[in-house]
Formats: sequence, structure tokens, C-alpha cells
Amino acid sequence: MTAREDTPRHFPPTGEPLSYPWGKQDRRPVTKKPKAKRSPRSLRSIIPSVTYEELGFANHLLHAAYVGTAPTKPLPDPEPGYLTLKDIPLNRAAMALLDAFKDDPDKGHALLARCTTLMGYWRRPEAARWVRTRDGGEEVHPALAKATAEVPFHFMEDEEEIPKRLFELAAKIEKEWDEAEGKETGTR
Repeated sequence: MTAREDTPRHFPPTGEPLSYPWGKQDRRPVTKKPKAKRSPRSLRSIIPSVTYEELGFANHLLHAAYVGTAPTKPLPDPEPGYLTLKDIPLNRAAMALLDAFKDDPDKGHALLARCTTLMGYWRRPEAARWVRTRDGGEEVHPALAKATAEVPFHFMEDEEEIPKRLFELAAKIEKEWDEAEGKETGTR
């Protein structure tokens, strides 16, 4: 028996037409989907923590870009059929932050999520203990800033759980620092 005779009909040698025992087969070429370089982060994924210093840098960069004291690139004109960002200060600030962390986009996204989501909780009454108005601006206690950098959260959890954990962690950090310095907690 030669190699040609013992080759099954559904796997013919080169040059012969394909025949399948179950009938006619679609002969379109099979195309593989290209692999994504990074899979998108799930909304239920925990936003990675960042350092206190990185959060401070991001806050200053966002503020400078927002008020126009930092050079930013204008957002491109919208193309028909594409969803684009409106060229407003908040979007320019966000893009400036992501550009600053283009070598580590996960870090840039984590900082942006923490700055835009968690810093919004600083205006709540529960945060008054750590936030005070001074010279036309706001001054934030370092314990609240450190808690903002470290508290675990994701976008799909209960809206009231995030600030609760944020303020609990800030109180814990403040207490640890005060005990280390021998001060009574809650005094400035």
C-alpha cells in the first residue's frame, strides 16, 4: 500500500479536491482574530493602588492642565463615525496625565481613576475632618490623600461602600501617625 492509498479521503494529498464524508464543506479561508496586546480591564477589577507621591504628582498635573498653566495638546477634531472627547479642560487634563504615563498606561489609568473618582468624595461632609479651605483653595490632610492612593475599589461596587472604606482607611492612617508622634488623634 502506498502513502497515497492509505491517506484518508477527508485529508487528501496536495492537488486533489477536498471531499468530506459528511457533505459539502464551506471553503472560505479561516482567518484568525488578531490577539489583543492587552485585554481591557473589567469594571469589576480592583483599581491598582498608587503611591502618595504619584497621586500628588497626578493631582498637580491635572490641576495645571485644567487651569491652562501646563502645555497640553489640543484634542483632535472629531472624525465622522467616531466617538471623540470634547475639547474641554477636564478632558485635556486627563489626556495630559495619560500622556505623562504612556510608558505605563495601567499606572496612568489607575491615577486618573483615583483622582476623578475618589477625590470627588473629598467634598462630602464626612471628609470635613480632613479637608479645610485656606487662601481660596482646599487643603487636604495627608492621611486622606494617602488613603485615596491606597484604598481598594472598583467601578461596579455600591456607591456608598467606596467613601465608607476611604474614610475608615484615612482615620486608621491618621491614628497610626498620631500614635507614632504621641499626639491625640483628630487634632491639627
